[in-house]
Amino acid sequence: GIVLCLDWNAINHLLVTGGEDCYYRIWDEFGRLMYCSKVLNYPITSLSWAPNGKYLAVGSYNKVLLCDYQGWIYQEVEGKHGSALCMNWTADSTHLGIGYAGGQVVFGQILMMLIYLV
Repeated sequence: GIVLCLDWNAINHLLVTGGEDCYYRIWDEFGRLMYCSKVLNYPITSLSWAPNGKYLAVGSYNKVLLCDYQGWIYQEVEGKHGSALCMNWTADSTHLGIGYAGGQVVFGQILMMLIYLV
């Protein structure tokens, strides 16, 4: 499928990609596949590594996933904002901003490895 988004993390030297095939994948710095997710219901429209390299956020239609650096899902957050088109973390990896297709901007905070959207 077509790759819609990717992000590189300089701390853990891993690349994450997501696309129309409804999977997100983690690759090492040599291009070897390290992890492939289960198939989701909708394409992966955005993703972002936390600057500390410990976890990443994955966005799809009405869903945001918080995952560890190996790809395993810590939490699934359901929403009603449509597709998450862009994401960015604060420098200390504690807050996440998400821009949605409908024009909404939602902020999340990491507390004890769970994300709370406000």
